[in-house]
Amino acid sequence: MYTRWRINKLITAQGREEIATDLSWKATSHETLNARPDLLLAKKRRTGHLTKFCRTKGEDKTEKGNVRHVTEDDDFAFTVQLGVRDIPTVAIELGGVQLEGVLVDSVSTCNVIARETWEVLKKKKIKCKSWKSNKKLYSYGPEEPLNTAGEFEAELCYEDRQCAARFVVVEEKAILKIEINSVSKENLLKEFEGIFVGVGKLRDFQAKLHVDESVQPIVQKVRPSPFGLREKIEQKLEELVSHDIIEPVEGPTPGVSPVVVVPKPSGDIRLCVDMRRSRANQAIVRERHPIPTVDDFLYQLNGSTVFSKLDLRWGFHRIELEEQSRNITIFITHKGLFRYKRLMFGISSAPELCQHTIQQVLEGWEGAYNIHDDIIIPGRTVKEHDVRLRKTFERIQEKGLTLNRDNCAFSMSKLTFMGYLLSNQGIGPTESRVEAVIDAREPQNAEEVRSFLGLVNFRARFIPNLASIAEPLHSLTRKQTPFVWGIEQQGAFDALKDSLANADTWHIPTAMQKKPNLSQMWV
Repeated sequence: MYTRWRINKLITAQGREEIATDLSWKATSHETLNARPDLLLAKKRRTGHLTKFCRTKGEDKTEKGNVRHVTEDDDFAFTVQLGVRDIPTVAIELGGVQLEGVLVDSVSTCNVIARETWEVLKKKKIKCKSWKSNKKLYSYGPEEPLNTAGEFEAELCYEDRQCAARFVVVEEKAILKIEINSVSKENLLKEFEGIFVGVGKLRDFQAKLHVDESVQPIVQKVRPSPFGLREKIEQKLEELVSHDIIEPVEGPTPGVSPVVVVPKPSGDIRLCVDMRRSRANQAIVRERHPIPTVDDFLYQLNGSTVFSKLDLRWGFHRIELEEQSRNITIFITHKGLFRYKRLMFGISSAPELCQHTIQQVLEGWEGAYNIHDDIIIPGRTVKEHDVRLRKTFERIQEKGLTLNRDNCAFSMSKLTFMGYLLSNQGIGPTESRVEAVIDAREPQNAEEVRSFLGLVNFRARFIPNLASIAEPLHSLTRKQTPFVWGIEQQGAFDALKDSLANADTWHIPTAMQKKPNLSQMWV
């Protein structure tokens, strides 16, 4: 088997050429490559695109609307035929079968192997699990997907590392892409396994709540709780005390807030302190730290192709309150009085205080951005991403914070975040949000029109001429305008659905001198 190792040539914003090797490995059918090796190309204009070898470099035919809508289930495998070149390769073991000549390439979004090569692996008795698949896999140019024969999963070994890797088998001659970065990920998680255990508490920091002493506190009586939930309430109180999140209160108290018990789908409960009743939130003077918008956040992605998402454990409870700020959190239950030692849900200033604090924790290097509990680590290459992820883990460990492993995602080519689908193809609407608009029934009154327009406006950046198309619907929401659903309104309703269903995936700009208007991003 003969394959190639691909080097990505990147152009920085300053115009300097940089060489970056991606930690994703590909092999191809040996019969194919001996004659003319294939090489995957992503449908992109800059990062990862080998212009020197591209047959389409003669003219720029990129136009708005030429990029296919990305969903969570679609993948891309773009190929170009090249002459044989002297490029170094490596060897791996897949399901107990040795594969020689594996090349580096991370542009396609899934692992693809030709049916011909799959038959060779079966003859060599590859150890794997296989199944039929309806996955849609698109190549460069054609609108029709490749003929998918099925999928399989096998153990991949490279040097002293191993992981489970999944592949799509297609009838066409194809390139096999094996993501070795998942091997590195497992080693990294093992090295930092301590940050996935326990509640965590930010070291060397205590938050201060500024209280207006002129606001007279109110003592609320205990709110009756269902007898069927009392055992769970007591267990929750014991859990919070054991984790050093709350503590019992003795002696006189200036103000007391009631507790609302909220059942969770899992069967657990959440204790929510209602600080409005005791006027506690009215007394808290907020610091008004800015919380970044989605547009601010998306700009930071700036040409990224690999993403990880980290979820900080226990929400606000990872931030300790100073002693003088704890009495305002006193609450009452059937088991007595307690107060919070940590920042909690229900405090009016908690969101901006938490956002500002975590921003300070991550301050000092580029590549880790948070919105509330979520931290996103993007990278233009796998190498850049892995360096950023390691530095973020080191900072989290240093500061005593912990992560929720089940809600984290690592080294992803596609990631759903804040209602958007982030991928190495750009930014797209998520399939669930698109379906919500497409499945919406015709509005029966002005309120339902406003609701529908709200769904559409959340995806405004993906619908050209939205204001003009939606004008017949907006006219129905104006005061003293009778609700009449006519041909013009029906046409606008259908046009908006169709526009969103066929929405383009917008590329994140790779180099701009100033912050762009993300509602007008180019492809």
